Amino acid sequence: MMAKKEDDKEGDDDQFKSDSTKRLLKVRGHETSIGLEDALWNELRAMADERNVSLPELVNSIDIKRKRSNLSSAIRRFVSKQRRKRR
Repeated sequence: MMAKKEDDKEGDDDQFKSDSTKRLLKVRGHETSIGLEDALWNELRAMADERNVSLPELVNSIDIKRKRSNLSSAIRRFVSKQRRKRR
C-alpha cells in the first residue's frame, strides 16, 4: 500500500491516470477503439513501416493471432516480443 502525502486529497486518482490515447481503427472490417500509450502507438507504427504495411494491417495480423486476451493486451505483448527480438 502506498503512503499518502499530507497534501494528497482523499479520492485524488491523478497518480493512476494513464497517458494512453484511444484510436479508432478498422479491425477485421469493424471500427474498433484501441487504447495504448503514445510510445506504444509510435513503436507499433514504426514496426508497420518496417514491414511495409499499414498500421491497421499490422493490428489485423495481431488480432488474428491472439488467443483470449483483449486486443490492447495482445498489441502490448507483440511490441514487447519484437523489442526482445531486436536485442
